[in-house]
Amino acid sequence: MMKKNILIVDDDQQIIELLKVNLENAGYQVSIAHDGEKALMKAAQEHPSLVILDLMLPGMNGYEVCEKLRMEKATQLTPILVLSAKDRPADKITGLKLGANEYLTKPFDINELVARIDGLLKHVEEVMAVNPLTKLPGNVSIMNETNKRLSGNNKFAFIYLDINNFKSYNDKYGYDKGDEVIKFTADIITSHIKENDFVGHIGGDDFILICDIADSDSIQKKIADSFDAGILK
Repeated sequence: MMKKNILIVDDDQQIIELLKVNLENAGYQVSIAHDGEKALMKAAQEHPSLVILDLMLPGMNGYEVCEKLRMEKATQLTPILVLSAKDRPADKITGLKLGANEYLTKPFDINELVARIDGLLKHVEEVMAVNPLTKLPGNVSIMNETNKRLSGNNKFAFIYLDINNFKSYNDKYGYDKGDEVIKFTADIITSHIKENDFVGHIGGDDFILICDIADSDSIQKKIADSFDAGILK
């Protein structure tokens, strides 16, 4: 299985090195952005498991980054831990209101930070019922969404999606490459849905898509065409 990836957003190289060494020792992969623009770009490309976010950044500040991350479907559930020298209660309240899950002040204890990250990731996976690989809603959320729609008056399409011959691919190229294909597939599916549609990840290469009946055929074709085109690159 691929390691969970943590995106560090900070412009202090000493802090970055301290975090990087300790997080890698704790079993995480680490990527780094030194400003807000690069942070948003990396978050969109890499879908990190968690973001460690400084507030005092060059250009776009951390508050703006936090708000923009919460506006994007791909990162709206991604845990955000603010790590900042801004220690006034008003600063903390603002960060939490904009979507941060945790707020720690500098200077900090590195062991406490790692423990908070471990706990936050576990808590988010359990409470939000998201798939840890794709960050899509998992089985609990799929069941809840299905029951909610069944109790309503509107008809809908319930579509089961999987990847042909995925086991053979895993056997040949290994599980890390297989995980990359799963994330690639999730990105394709979510790129073709509308605001009121729902995508869930059962696990492995199995996905659920709930959408309007009128859109179901066109969405399925777009997903299949995009997958075929992208997987051959």
